[in-house]
Amino acid sequence: MVLRSIGPITVFASLLLLGSLHASAQRYVCLTLDSKVVRCGYLVSDDGREVTLNTPDMGMLIVPKVNVWRMTDSPVGTMGNGGGNDI
Repeated sequence: MVLRSIGPITVFASLLLLGSLHASAQRYVCLTLDSKVVRCGYLVSDDGREVTLNTPDMGMLIVPKVNVWRMTDSPVGTMGNGGGNDI
């Protein structure tokens, strides 16, 4: 795609478009932990040892994979059952 530079509005619009494409490509998942706590958020990384979520209530959350029983795709906005003090 070729964009002509016609001013700051074009740059701003292209950044918004790229940001929305990136946000729609992210997976929203819920993790069920071995403590029966469920945490939901956007999957940032899964390197085989740790899972990193960007949660709406706690921000970035890094969970060791050994503590994760299940990871499921979920509708955006699904909330877990944790109160924030249980991990």
